[in-house]
Amino acid sequence: MQSGETRAAGLALIEQTVATEPDNSNAHTILGQAYFDMRRFEKSLDEFQQAIQQKPDNVLALRFAIDLLIKKGDPGSNQRAQIYLQQAFNFAPRDRQLDSFRDVVGNTVEAIRAREQTRQTDPNNVDNLRRLAFLYIRAKNFPKAIELFQVLCQKLPDDLMLADTLATLYRDQQKFNDAALIYESYMANP
Repeated sequence: MQSGETRAAGLALIEQTVATEPDNSNAHTILGQAYFDMRRFEKSLDEFQQAIQQKPDNVLALRFAIDLLIKKGDPGSNQRAQIYLQQAFNFAPRDRQLDSFRDVVGNTVEAIRAREQTRQTDPNNVDNLRRLAFLYIRAKNFPKAIELFQVLCQKLPDDLMLADTLATLYRDQQKFNDAALIYESYMANP
């Protein structure tokens, strides 16, 4: 069998399982993943929502559903993603992927609090610092964002995106000399 035929046969088998066992949350999750891999996102989301309805603690289905809803980007989808995010945190409070989703659609104050807690226990976690800095931008706490981007630029001196973000923050805060110094340092050391 060719791979396309194998894939079609596998999909037919999963669809048949869902049809004969409509209350099987795991089957809906697997079918949702198959549709996701095929980029059939609406069908994928429908299957993940069925899986969640049948088994509210299905964290895998919750993760996929949150991701798909965020990608849709409309207010209703974002609201649904927030509900699923809260639900998922009840079952997996330390899940890093859920933390990332919280940064995008969650309560900004809660996301900052969680990232600050991580910063206290792991101050050298550059990914956390980066996400926290962007959360401070989202919260319009520009002095705190600048402080974190300064730290990040010291830790990652070759990261042009970080430097550009810091320079932009300086410029937006009317700190033109600070912004110019950043750009000059990169132009002097290409």
